[in-house]
Amino acid sequence: MNLEKCVLRVKVLRLFMILGAFSTVAVFLIYSLPNGEKESMTNNFNRGLFSAWSKSSNVQTRANQKTAINQSLKVYGKNHVKGNSEDVLRNKIKRLTSNRLQNDDSMILVNATKKLPKHSAPNVHIFYSLPVEWSHMTTSFWPQLGTYIPDNLTLRHHFENIQLIGANVLIITWSPFTQEQLLWHLFDEAHNFGIQIAIEIDNYPNRTASTIFNDIHYFYKEFWEHRSLYKVFVTSKNMYMPMIYMKNIDCLPPNDWKSLISPSGVISLRSSSHDAVFVGHISTRKDVSVIKVANFNGFYSRMVSNGATYASTWKYWSELKKSADKFKLLFIPTVGPGYDEYSKQPKLASTRRHRTNGQYYGVAWRAAIAIGAEFINIASYNDWLSGTQIEEAIPRSGFKDYSPGTPTKYIDLTRYWINEYIKSWPTDAMKRLVNVKLCSSYFNNTVC
Repeated sequence: MNLEKCVLRVKVLRLFMILGAFSTVAVFLIYSLPNGEKESMTNNFNRGLFSAWSKSSNVQTRANQKTAINQSLKVYGKNHVKGNSEDVLRNKIKRLTSNRLQNDDSMILVNATKKLPKHSAPNVHIFYSLPVEWSHMTTSFWPQLGTYIPDNLTLRHHFENIQLIGANVLIITWSPFTQEQLLWHLFDEAHNFGIQIAIEIDNYPNRTASTIFNDIHYFYKEFWEHRSLYKVFVTSKNMYMPMIYMKNIDCLPPNDWKSLISPSGVISLRSSSHDAVFVGHISTRKDVSVIKVANFNGFYSRMVSNGATYASTWKYWSELKKSADKFKLLFIPTVGPGYDEYSKQPKLASTRRHRTNGQYYGVAWRAAIAIGAEFINIASYNDWLSGTQIEEAIPRSGFKDYSPGTPTKYIDLTRYWINEYIKSWPTDAMKRLVNVKLCSSYFNNTVC
């Protein structure tokens, strides 16, 4: 008798083992199917397995589900959610999918640059530090070239990158303290790569209208004949003139700018042989009025920390563009991959803007393209101190890099966005900007 019980127990145990193995295989096979087939197979399996449930149980389950749905709809109604529950769920799924795509956006764009044709956008200008002040360096990133000096090898590497992205104009921030020999070296080397140089006059100590007047005369004397000096064609004078950026116009009284740039000014450059296309750096809404009254040709935002100033706030760019068009001025938005001066100037920590894997850069570019900007500035190629550089960075102890991505991540992203900008041009605008001799009226109806 005991033997028979043992045999029976062994058989029952074997049966459970067989059922367990069968269940494991079934689950594995079901979950290896595509999502649609998996859901269908699971439903069929459940219907077959639980077909012994009573009808009353099914009715009660459906009643409970209906009650739960009604309660959910009441909650949605109280929160003023429009549409039915299916629409809400569909929108939620769409938002989740969109967020996932945005997280992968930068890597998709970087890969897309591999198939892009070579292009050139003379209306995309990029700020270039000459030299980088490594002794003051407190950047969060470490350059691939190390703490370099601007020798021939370094400049050639930089210019090759700048050629690759399609930005043919560098903006050099100049002051009387800038090394003239270094500036000449940059101009000469840039010519070998077909790159041009635009000058931004810095807000140096004791800057006045008179000192700026002398600065302009200096540039005309030293660099006017150089082929690397960036110039635009002025139809009213039938000649080429340099474009000169003026940093921080709010640091001089409006009357000083008027005396310098207005045709009726006391020391006006407009009535001299040293006239130029003057573009002023603005921060506030009030600065736009100064630009107009002082007879600037346009203005630029320069700061790339969204929300730090009125002019650097993306949502106001459309308003600034409308103001510029109204007075026949040029508005040049400045885009950048991020902004990180936290360790350099702790009091400016509120202006810090993280790169968020290239998404911050992409939003800035989209905002600039959306307003139909004729020119766009990039800050910067190698301003490591402000953390706006697109130059290659590599991992190093105590420093960040561009992970996930390669050292050329922001070079590639810049190339992509410049290509997108070029594709956004109307046909006639493209001709006008690529070949300055085919010009139409903008820049105060004078410059093409």
